[in-house]
Amino acid sequence: MKVVIIGSNGLLANSIGKYCNEHLYWLEVVGLDQPTQHSYNKFTKLDLINDVINYYDILDADVIFYAAGAGIQANLKESCPLIYSLNVTVPIQIYNKLESLNYKGTFVSFGSYFEIGDNSENHRFTENEIVSSIFNVPNEYCISKRMLSRFLQSKSQNVHHLHVIFPTIYGEKEAPHRIIPYVINSIKNNLTPKFTSGEQIRQYLYIDDVPPILFKAIIGNVYGLLNIAGINTLSIKNLIYLIYEHFQKVVPDNAFGAEERKDVSMINLQLDDTHLNSCLNDIHYTHIKQVIDKYY
Repeated sequence: MKVVIIGSNGLLANSIGKYCNEHLYWLEVVGLDQPTQHSYNKFTKLDLINDVINYYDILDADVIFYAAGAGIQANLKESCPLIYSLNVTVPIQIYNKLESLNYKGTFVSFGSYFEIGDNSENHRFTENEIVSSIFNVPNEYCISKRMLSRFLQSKSQNVHHLHVIFPTIYGEKEAPHRIIPYVINSIKNNLTPKFTSGEQIRQYLYIDDVPPILFKAIIGNVYGLLNIAGINTLSIKNLIYLIYEHFQKVVPDNAFGAEERKDVSMINLQLDDTHLNSCLNDIHYTHIKQVIDKYY
């Protein structure tokens, strides 16, 4: 199998790359920097904003993953033009070009349950409910992801495309400011962390659980929008308590309510993965407790 990953060195791109190595797939990576966590057969240095993709070089790929993006890490303070370019304009351009060239493989892109917006109900959203949501959203990242999902939902299957909608992705290689490594670092260094109220309900999906599901879906000719919910659904507060209990520590007094974040208005975000479970069998998921010690 020939696989192309557009976007290098992100958490998702690296996990897909490692999976390809394990299964001896021929792998080409297109992006700004050479991959550092997995090997590859070919690397093409490319600025997706300013350079042009050589489509004839990747047209024979069985799978093309679009794993580039911007805006998910608020601390990077990426500009609105960059967010809309990488999250909307570029993947749409790629899709349209592949369609015009009669691409026969599978084009895979990614969405987020943050597209749901300011929901407070205890409800698991189907794929169609996500792309039809009109709830307010707190930032440009959420808007841009909505735009791509709605575009792909509206397209015919002239190109086989799989658009996977994720909950919160986590893993031991994730950025240190994110909630799990932030909590663990606070415990290790005896620091007093600052959290929001922690009442927001979230789902958490271990990053290395993702590639096996993606390739199983691709091989099984599953196309269109697809939610992957995972097995970890809990409030942020309960996640924090889980980590502290794992290390037999006590959450410091006054830790909750000391921080403000834009996503607190999205009180309850949950995906309904009924469609996934109807398409695929024997899906493996990792529980957060199994991964915590890997962060050391």
